[in-house]
Amino acid sequence: VGLKPQLLCRSTSFRNHITFDSGDSIFLVIKKKKVHIRQSIEWKGQRSRGESHLVNKTMEQKTTMGLCDFVMARTKEIHDESDLLIRRSAKKLSQREVYCSLLCDLHCIFAKMEECWQLHRTVPQLEEAFDQRILRKKALEDDLDFHYGHAWRTELRPTVLANAYALRMQQVTFSDPILLLSHIYLLYFSLLAGGQLIQRWLIKHMNLPQDKGHTLYSFATNPDGTRDKTFYLSYRARLNNLSISEQSLDNLALEGRRIFVDTNAIIRLHAANGKLLSQSIIPSSSTSPLMSAAGQKPFTIRIPIIIAIFMMGFMCFSMVYITSRPAIPTII
Repeated sequence: VGLKPQLLCRSTSFRNHITFDSGDSIFLVIKKKKVHIRQSIEWKGQRSRGESHLVNKTMEQKTTMGLCDFVMARTKEIHDESDLLIRRSAKKLSQREVYCSLLCDLHCIFAKMEECWQLHRTVPQLEEAFDQRILRKKALEDDLDFHYGHAWRTELRPTVLANAYALRMQQVTFSDPILLLSHIYLLYFSLLAGGQLIQRWLIKHMNLPQDKGHTLYSFATNPDGTRDKTFYLSYRARLNNLSISEQSLDNLALEGRRIFVDTNAIIRLHAANGKLLSQSIIPSSSTSPLMSAAGQKPFTIRIPIIIAIFMMGFMCFSMVYITSRPAIPTII
């Protein structure tokens, strides 16, 4: 391809010649090798030496994309990894002991986030994004009261990872309050977008009632207490319409990736605890607050463990029997 405004491309791989002028787009398809080449080239005139250059559209996209769209596009890969991790860990996280510990971590994170949000509401973007209906601290407290009992405030403690997340969020917010928007978008919208699916799953697998134990995923946004189905789209549009500079968008995207890394580490920690708990041969106490809160029976011993114990007992019995019977006299 030459460097003139009027270009002509000839090749034996193509049946027809391709002619394009300045401002056109090229779409080439090689059918023999089944390779589809789609390359859009935008010309911006000629330089003094007759050279042409391509226009980088990244900066233009930043001005047209809002906060939610830009952060989602820049964190899509790690977002998919996080979704896969949660689906694989769902069964381990639904054990009541593990779920209570996870709720305690979420309470630590959301309480600190909402505290920082209230503290920095003087920032125009944070004030415009504030909505009382999406706050989750009270909902987490209600769920912990149901699953564990009121003693969770003194008996449960957040994990080291959750405390580190909350402390870092506080420090980052003090240095640049705009970065709190990444936490607001990713944490709240994870509940808004997939909350109903998680809610139905918990009701089914944890035998929860229809009105208790899953308040975290219930967004009663209407005056009568019912869910407003348009709230998700309207609130997302509100965040997309926030006036944010290009540099701040880049910083928000980087903060979004860090959020996924930290939250994935917390999920892996609780999933590992759930795996250890499910493999334990010591059943949970039926008098513990966790069992009395929902009347759940202790989990049963797995079949492989029962078989192993039976085989060990059989071997011990065989050894005792062989050593205790009289010796058979030998004939010389």
